[in-house]
Amino acid sequence: MSDRVEVASVVLNYGRADLAAAAVDSLLASDLPSSRVLLADNGSPDAERALAEATRRGVPALLLSDNHGFAGGMNLALEEANRRWNPEYFFLLNSDARVEPGTSAELLRAARDRDAHFVGPKILFDRPGPPRIWSAGGDFRRWRAFNRGEGEVDTGRFDGSEEVPFLSGCALLIRREAWERLGGFDPRFFMYQEDADLCLRARRSGLRLLYQSTARVHHVGSATAGDPYADFQSYYRWRNRLLCVGRNTSGPSRAFFFAAYFPALALRDLLRYAVRRRWSGTKALFDGLADFLRGARRPRKPEFGPTGGPESG
Repeated sequence: MSDRVEVASVVLNYGRADLAAAAVDSLLASDLPSSRVLLADNGSPDAERALAEATRRGVPALLLSDNHGFAGGMNLALEEANRRWNPEYFFLLNSDARVEPGTSAELLRAARDRDAHFVGPKILFDRPGPPRIWSAGGDFRRWRAFNRGEGEVDTGRFDGSEEVPFLSGCALLIRREAWERLGGFDPRFFMYQEDADLCLRARRSGLRLLYQSTARVHHVGSATAGDPYADFQSYYRWRNRLLCVGRNTSGPSRAFFFAAYFPALALRDLLRYAVRRRWSGTKALFDGLADFLRGARRPRKPEFGPTGGPESG
């Protein structure tokens, strides 16, 4: 094992090696010279291209034999980064995101100045036109995580540094000791809500989550996740919301969710699918419910790859 470095950055690819390469390029252009970058491929069809992109840039690659989802794949990638560099912090970056120069240094400075265990940047949509916010930190409402300011033009309303209840896994600095204390992502989530579950567990453990707007990331958004009404996404939207609530609530709140709120939510979604005549998606929703009741042990393998982050419905 080499001497400890400050930050090890990890990009997890599935099926979009072109975007993953751009994410790596943005990290290599960062002004934090002690950082290291690992490009991990999550058992995707373009794994050889991902390896070639990593080799061309002189960064190590980790090729996983199967798609472990964002949760399991990132866990394995961070284990590899820890083995290589023994870092003080991990920086998780989606394959369809890129950092602005100075972002890594801003996140690290904020973590040390504020003694924060998790630090998240301001994340903007990566598209033409006026800059619009994808996430300015987040919170929890009606038993789900949401990104603050999503879709708003960035007018400076969310500038500053503050503690928040939720930070997206799209771009996230995590102190290594905190990651190890929590045991990483719960791999049962596969994709969606894994970051919400991690943040809820972190707060219960007394860990500090900090939003830092001077660090900026641009995110394509859903570049590999596909149709939100497809069977795969339908399955995980329901299953993982139930799993997250089941793991992180108790007492009257938990009872109200399962006795009243969840049935209303299920009826809403069934109506949405009926209007769109997405009958296979409806079946996938019930498959997700059934799998939750069985302990959420059966992953539904995707035909596309995970990007992480809270679900939108």
